Amino acid sequence: MLGYPNRGKGSNYGKSRHVNRGFGGRSVADVQNARSLKAKLVDAGLKAPLAESPELWMANPNRLDLPEVDMPTERDNETFVVQNTRYGGTKEIQASSKKEAIQKAIMQEGVPASYTVDLKTEKKSEEQLPSAKGSVSGSTATFNKATGWMAISFDSIPTPEIRQEMKSNGFRWNPIRKQWVAKWYPFREDLAKKYAGSVEQVDIKPNWAAKAEHAAEMATKHEEESDRRYEERRKIMDNIPFGQPILVGHHSEKHHRSDLHKAEKHFEKSVEEHEIAKKYADKAERYGKKATGESPGLIYRRIQKLEADKRRMERQKAEAVEKHSQGSIGFADKWLDYYNSRLIVEKEKYKASGGIASDNVQFKSGDLVFTRFGVGKIAAIGKKSARIRLDSDVGIYANRRNESLLSVDDIKNKLTPEQVEQYKQALKTKNQKSYVLD
Repeated sequence: MLGYPNRGKGSNYGKSRHVNRGFGGRSVADVQNARSLKAKLVDAGLKAPLAESPELWMANPNRLDLPEVDMPTERDNETFVVQNTRYGGTKEIQASSKKEAIQKAIMQEGVPASYTVDLKTEKKSEEQLPSAKGSVSGSTATFNKATGWMAISFDSIPTPEIRQEMKSNGFRWNPIRKQWVAKWYPFREDLAKKYAGSVEQVDIKPNWAAKAEHAAEMATKHEEESDRRYEERRKIMDNIPFGQPILVGHHSEKHHRSDLHKAEKHFEKSVEEHEIAKKYADKAERYGKKATGESPGLIYRRIQKLEADKRRMERQKAEAVEKHSQGSIGFADKWLDYYNSRLIVEKEKYKASGGIASDNVQFKSGDLVFTRFGVGKIAAIGKKSARIRLDSDVGIYANRRNESLLSVDDIKNKLTPEQVEQYKQALKTKNQKSYVLD
């Protein structure tokens, strides 16, 4: 039986996972313990203690453990500009490093957040700014209250650094408008003020009819290109007999392979153009619906969401005031200004649309109504929601009494006696049973 010389009873084989092969298979700890007391004292004398200053550290040239000694550094506190990218706000903090500046900012704010730290530098005057390409002079920024989008325009092509900063903050170049556009957010407004100095508020309603027309034209254009590519592919394949293989070594091999490659490219491009045309067709349909006017129910739901977001931000501001967090307070104020401006626009649109049915008709329990899910009977109704027993199975959750919880904007109108009779006749013709008619 073959044995292992170091695997007997009391052996350290397998006990030490970190083995240094330079010591004959023994662990480093075993080698250190085997050294004499005199050797250990010599080692202790050669170790240099951590110095308190660079001068003392450099005054010990006979040490052997340089990698174990950390050279202390003397750095004066510098002024760092710390920006809270989550809640907004900028402050200047005296610290010796960026890490220490972030730690001090978190202690002052009271809540962890995302920060950007930069050394404070002297602000260049307008004369020091470049006047060629990439200049920020002459730039303008606008906020459209009607859509909630921001736009930044430059008088010339910005520098690559500015373009990269714009992209990293969510701005995208619009080649038609010649502007950098993005949905409004506090940090984007700060970036716009950095380049333009101020943000002008405008109220420009989109021309949905023109957008729908342009999308329809683009859909037709790409569909025609798809048909042309497919026709080119058909012409190429018509020149090749059906089932004709490639004759390897024949003088027609090269031409045959080239035709197949061209046909494949035309087919791929035809499919690609067809998909683009389909996207533009969907846009044309969507813009066409907006051109005819948004439904009062859609505007109502948007107002409800904005008001809920406003209440949430007011609660956050109250908490920030209690914690004396100036950055969070400034962040909340920006959002509240945004919600107020959007609510003004949406409420004007809602008023012009005539409002939902519950604004003009007083509904009560027992009324037969027509909803966007069909005919139903009101069991209970409040200011924002209603429990309605529907006469159609549309997959809406219902309680034990078969009543579904719907929003009041889902109610279209109240059925008149004539409409009720017509509904009964329609059910009788189809031989269907009603769950809401007595």
